[in-house]
Amino acid sequence: MDKVQLGLTDCTVSRLCYGQAFIGLGKCTEAVACRLLDIFLDHGGNFIDTARVYSDWIPPEKHLSERIIGNYLQRTGKRKDFILCSKCCHFDLKTMAPRVSAKCFMEDLEGSLTDLKTDCIDLYLFHRDDVNTDVGELIEAAQLAVRQGKIRYYGCSNWSVPRMEAADAIAEADGHEGFQVDQITLNPTVGLLPPPRDPSLLIWGKDFADYHRQTRKTVMACSSLANGLFSMYGTDAFVEKHGQLLENKPFVMMAKHLSALSEQTGLTPAQLCLRYVADYPQIHGIPVFTASSEAHLLECLACFDSPLPPNAFPWL
Repeated sequence: MDKVQLGLTDCTVSRLCYGQAFIGLGKCTEAVACRLLDIFLDHGGNFIDTARVYSDWIPPEKHLSERIIGNYLQRTGKRKDFILCSKCCHFDLKTMAPRVSAKCFMEDLEGSLTDLKTDCIDLYLFHRDDVNTDVGELIEAAQLAVRQGKIRYYGCSNWSVPRMEAADAIAEADGHEGFQVDQITLNPTVGLLPPPRDPSLLIWGKDFADYHRQTRKTVMACSSLANGLFSMYGTDAFVEKHGQLLENKPFVMMAKHLSALSEQTGLTPAQLCLRYVADYPQIHGIPVFTASSEAHLLECLACFDSPLPPNAFPWL
């Protein structure tokens, strides 16, 4: 797999980022997860994404994703083979109270370092934002962690454009680079579906496209596979679980477009979703995908095997 530069950093990462939100859960046991990480590495992947909160929604687990990755890296000695991204300051899942502060940043960071069994995390992101917290406080905490050698770079996830612009202004005034990455939901369903129930989860739009075309920050696109909706389209399972979407004309038009493009290129709908992000015009986009089986992982890794026709997504 080809490698690209991550933002303005000295990190060279694979064009796909392997998301680790569900490892250790269900059929993706720790043994399966570790085998999949080996396969990802063997196929040229080196960029993995986790978060302090991952698995916490399945009681009584806490920080299972980070712990499995840490065990894997310690056991295999492969820490230097990966560019490791994790995230902090997610809201409390029990109380829904925001946790976006310098104090929470430092608490989460120490926990991430312990569970990931590493002295330094390559990229650490603020998982959520809180407009009631001063941006300068957060940037100062992240810069302190850089100076301490606990993280190399930092960025944000689910921050609005005005808040990112405020962070950029502070970084410029202080003479450092600030955020390197923005992680946000981006896939072919953007603009077609109702907004998410979680109001802190932001969705790609024109304001984000304009901002990123101007700043050239890397976009780590989460939910890049559109939750498998286009892979399921046309099946009985889709009708059973998502039948209401058949009344959504824009979604149906997109699904039919991807089906026709799939027939033309030989790429599956899942692979086309990844290419939608990776080939997004004038945007440095890296799809973050999840895969809990070898077959699905290999499918995703093959998304660059066929070229797309010009204007495959003519509305972009």
